[in-house]
Amino acid sequence: MPNSFLRLVLFAGFVAKHVAAQDQLMSFDVFSSSDCGTDKGMIFTERHNLLRTVQSTPETENCEAGTIDWGSWPQTNGQYPSFVDTSNIEDHCQLIFYTAAPTDDDGTDSSKCFLPYRSLNSNSGCASVSIPKKHGIVYCCGDGCTPILPSTQKRDGNEAELVPTLPRLNGVYNKKRDSQCTFDRTSDITTQYLFPIRSSDVENCYPGSNFDCQVTGEYSTSASISQSNTQGVSVSASTGFLGIGVSFGYETSVTKEIGSSTSFSQTYTLSIPPGSDGYLLFTAKQLCGKGTFNGDGCDNALKVGEQEWCIPALITGQNGTQPDGIWSILETN
Repeated sequence: MPNSFLRLVLFAGFVAKHVAAQDQLMSFDVFSSSDCGTDKGMIFTERHNLLRTVQSTPETENCEAGTIDWGSWPQTNGQYPSFVDTSNIEDHCQLIFYTAAPTDDDGTDSSKCFLPYRSLNSNSGCASVSIPKKHGIVYCCGDGCTPILPSTQKRDGNEAELVPTLPRLNGVYNKKRDSQCTFDRTSDITTQYLFPIRSSDVENCYPGSNFDCQVTGEYSTSASISQSNTQGVSVSASTGFLGIGVSFGYETSVTKEIGSSTSFSQTYTLSIPPGSDGYLLFTAKQLCGKGTFNGDGCDNALKVGEQEWCIPALITGQNGTQPDGIWSILETN
């Protein structure tokens, strides 16, 4: 009995400690200059504010995007250039900054965090961070913390139904490709974004460098059709893709290129300042709409009645047809 009672007390203490840590309110000092409040000569000119958030774990990560108005604090392109004192960040913890969803995203709650752009740890010192008026922060502790929030991963490819790839013989698709498969759209077209994908290696920009460091990444997507709220599902240059592409407004030049290619890629370069580490993220855009596939040329997996279907958003320019989306840097130092 005493041993059982002791185990119960220890377990209850562990749970209470875990819950208390998880609900702990954290505050982080933000300054307008790079001394983070240590230069007493700037006591009357330096601006100061606080960022507050609740400590979370990998299992409880959540983020709400809020709006700030810091009055006379200097602004650059609608953001507040700031320096965050990271001395309160504990070992194995990260303070992660997020943007809010873009205005053309019809699939993400505007109150939710969207794109991670800055990750700080206990070794980040007085860290330079540009803070948008509408942003979100997460203070996460634990080995499993990741800047890609579970709540932003709203489209999971594991839940998608696979649309079979049509066989290709001597560079020509089988006769089924020549049959008709149209998409009768019954709703407006909406824009949705998938969750960010890491698209480059980490670049370590030497602190003593006189120039910014270039970070180059690549993203590829397939000619795929997916049901709403899924990550892209198949490599299929079938008439089903061509039919829905025409319904979504793709020009003839694009649909012809789709007919001879099953994947599209884009290479992009951004820069990070000296003393920074970071890597590229690509957040793919897709077009969605409700409708029905009709015709003998449609794959059976498409013949499921009226559904909301999505395809990758594509852009055509001097470099041919490429995936559309948002390129960004996640600074990790």
